[in-house]
Amino acid sequence: MLRRPPTTIQITAEDIAAYEDRRASEALHAAQQARAAEVAARAASASASAGAGSEATGSNAGEAATRQTTAAMGGLGLGAQAMEGVLDDGEGRARRTREERNERIGVGRRAR
Repeated sequence: MLRRPPTTIQITAEDIAAYEDRRASEALHAAQQARAAEVAARAASASASAGAGSEATGSNAGEAATRQTTAAMGGLGLGAQAMEGVLDDGEGRARRTREERNERIGVGRRAR
């Protein structure tokens, strides 16, 4: 029988960086989904409690729910500007993590 040489796998620093970046973005996405679910739950409970009040009668019910959802999102810091900050923070965190890892493994910054 013929014998083949063993296969070797080489993992580079770029492979590790890509993996860690992918994991960081997945974690950020999961955190955003959890926050969105929390906001939706708060809005649902707020609209249910407002349903017993006089404000939620007739066509005002949709407007009341919209105002409560907007207020809940603002209270959690989930407005449009705040979400941009979350995304920027996640990207910055990933970049800092990548830089720290590169320092640990001895990869320096490229000369400009």
